[in-house]
Amino acid sequence: MTSDYEDEEVRVIVGKVAPGATVDDLEMIASINDGDLQDLNDNIAFEKVTTENLDDNGELAGIEYDDADAGQYVALMATTEDGDGLTVDDENLNPEGPATIIGVEGFLVHQNTSEVTEPSSVDQGENATFTVDETGLSGDDVGHMIALYDGETFADSRLDVTVEEEFGEDFSKDDVQIESDIGGVEGVVSVDDGVDSDRFSGMLDFDTIIQHATNETPFSDEQFEAGDTILNASATAVVAGSDDVSIDVGTHENWTDGDYQWVHVATTGEADEYVTSEGTLTIGEDDTGVPGIPGPGPDPDPKDPPEFSVSNAELSDTKITTGDSVDVTATVTETADKSGTFTAELIIDGDVVDEQDVVLTPGGEETVSFTHTFDSEGDYEVAVNDATAGTVSVYDSLEPKFDVTSASLSEDEIEVGDDVDVTATVENSGGDSGTFTAELTVDGDVVAEEDVTVDSGDSETVTFTESFEETGEFEIAVSGTSAGTLTVDDDSGLLPVPGFGPAVAVLALLSVALLIARRQPN
Repeated sequence: MTSDYEDEEVRVIVGKVAPGATVDDLEMIASINDGDLQDLNDNIAFEKVTTENLDDNGELAGIEYDDADAGQYVALMATTEDGDGLTVDDENLNPEGPATIIGVEGFLVHQNTSEVTEPSSVDQGENATFTVDETGLSGDDVGHMIALYDGETFADSRLDVTVEEEFGEDFSKDDVQIESDIGGVEGVVSVDDGVDSDRFSGMLDFDTIIQHATNETPFSDEQFEAGDTILNASATAVVAGSDDVSIDVGTHENWTDGDYQWVHVATTGEADEYVTSEGTLTIGEDDTGVPGIPGPGPDPDPKDPPEFSVSNAELSDTKITTGDSVDVTATVTETADKSGTFTAELIIDGDVVDEQDVVLTPGGEETVSFTHTFDSEGDYEVAVNDATAGTVSVYDSLEPKFDVTSASLSEDEIEVGDDVDVTATVENSGGDSGTFTAELTVDGDVVAEEDVTVDSGDSETVTFTESFEETGEFEIAVSGTSAGTLTVDDDSGLLPVPGFGPAVAVLALLSVALLIARRQPN
C-alpha cells in the first residue's frame, strides 16, 4: 500500500496500450522487477513521465494528462532508490536504476460522449430501460455495456492488494493478499452478444468476481479477506447497432432506496473507439411528489421521539425454593424531555417472560414491578430490559443438603502398624450453610468422625488418618461413599531403604552381604 511511502518522491509513467493487446497488472509489475521489458514495450507506448510527491498519508491527489487519442491506458507509480530509476526513451520503458513499483492503474480515454436517455426512477425488482440515442460510432456490431450501482457505497469502499514476496520467475497469485470492504455484490447481470445470451440474478461473492476478472483459481481464505459490505450493482452487455438502442438493466428486489450511478460504455472493438456517458437515477420511493406538484416540505416542528433508560433493577430474594415467587423492580426514566410510553420487559435467562407498559411525562421517572414464580431448581439470570437485576437460585429446600461426592485412599496397600489417609469431598447443594458430620467406616463399622462446615453451593474436603494393627483386606468408606479396598500385610522385617520398594531393598541388602563376604580373609 502507498501508505508505507508517505511524503516520498515518486515517478508516474503513463502509457497507451496497443490495439488488441491485453495487459495483466501483476504480470506487468513482475516484468519490470525482473528487468524483462520487451513484451511491455511491444504492447504499450509509454508517453509521459512526471515526478510527484505523496502526501503524509501516502496518497497522490492526482495528475493532469492531456491526450488527443482515445484508447486504453495504464499508469505506473514507482519509487526511485538510486540513479534515474524508470525512464522513457522513444516510447520504451527503460530501467536506469533500481525502482519499486508501488501502484498500477488502468483507465480509458473515450472518443466522444454518448447520448443516453435514462428513466428518472424505477422500483426495486423492475428493469431500468435506457435508450442509447447516439454514439457517434458506426457499424451494426457495437458493444454496449451499462452498469448501474450504488455509487456512494462503492466510493466509500476500499480494496487493498498486497504482494508478500519479491517478484521473480516463481511469482504467482499465491504471493498476493487481497483485503476488500465489499464482501458481495447483489444484482442482475445480463449478457447478449447476438448469438448467445445469459442472465444471473442474486448474490455473488466478491472472491468469485475477482477470480473471474483475473482468470485465476479461487483465492484461499488466508489470501482473501472480505468485509460485510454488500454492493448493490447490476450490468447489461449487448451487441447491437450504434444508435437508437434500448437496453434493459435489471434491479434486485433487495436494493435499498436512493440515487444510483449509471455508466454507459460503447465500443466497436477497436482500442481507440470508445464513447461513454454517465448519470444517476432513483431506485425505490421518490419523495418529490406528483410530477408538476412540489413534494411536501419538511415538518416545521418535527417531533423527536422520547428516549428511555432503565436502572436500579433489584430482586426481592436471591434464594428461594421451587414454587416460590420473586419480585423484580426497576426504575424507568425518560431522558429526552418528551412524553411517551415505554414497554418494560422482564427477561429470564435471555427470554422475555413478561411485559409492562409505562407512561412517562417529559423527564419523568416511574418504578416498574414484576412478580415471577420459579418452578424448577437452578440458577436464573434476571434483567429488566438491559438492566441486570441479579441471579435467583432456586432450591428444592432451603435447608443444607450434604453429599459426599468422592472419597479416596492415599495408599491401597500398607503394612501392619502403618497409617493411611482417607480423603473425601463434602458438597452442600442446599439453600443454606451448615455443618456435616463425616463418618469413616471400615467394613461398615464407624471408626472415626469429623465435622465440616460447608456454605450453600460450595464443597469442602475432609481427611481422616487411620492405622491398622491386623492383616487383611478392608473396605473403606466415608458416609457411604467408597474410598476403595485397603490391603494390610505383615511387616517384612527388612530395613527400609528410602525411595525403593521391598524387592529393591532385598537386593540392596544381599549386595551388602556379598561385599562383606568378599572382604573376609580366607
